[in-house]
Amino acid sequence: MKYEFRIKAGVIAALFFALSVHASAAQAAGIEVSPARLEMSVGNKPVTSRIQVKNPTSDVQLYEVSLNTDDSSIGIRPKSFTVQAGGSQEVQIRVEPKDSAEFSGEVQVVGRPLAATSNEIGSGVKLPLAIHYGAHSVWYQQSLTWIAFILLVALVVCFVGRSMRKK
Repeated sequence: MKYEFRIKAGVIAALFFALSVHASAAQAAGIEVSPARLEMSVGNKPVTSRIQVKNPTSDVQLYEVSLNTDDSSIGIRPKSFTVQAGGSQEVQIRVEPKDSAEFSGEVQVVGRPLAATSNEIGSGVKLPLAIHYGAHSVWYQQSLTWIAFILLVALVVCFVGRSMRKK
């Protein structure tokens, strides 16, 4: 009986940990970007999100930020910049309203040493970008996630309480 309870408690703890952990930063050699993904909800006004590009190296780095699409309703500022060793730079992604329902793409951040020779290759990361236009809001999706999390916690509490009463 005790062994069965330990197994169930271990499974529940593993599920709780898996649901609560998520990637908060994307990394590659010479570059660190947070958050690791962007999700934006656009109504009838422009929306701006920010990413933080960090230089974890001991050299000055040159970074370039771009989209994998030519969507004119999405702007990036600044598109190119340098960051001192250990420093960081904020980048704004601004989305103008349009008549689409959804957009899915990637924000690409590429970095290389400022003093790079012509044969040196930089590194980069790709951040998933999801844009919801109109009624499909990120707030609604996050609310569903929190409701699911609260229900999971309630089930765990009920399960543990029932197991404790059987002893």
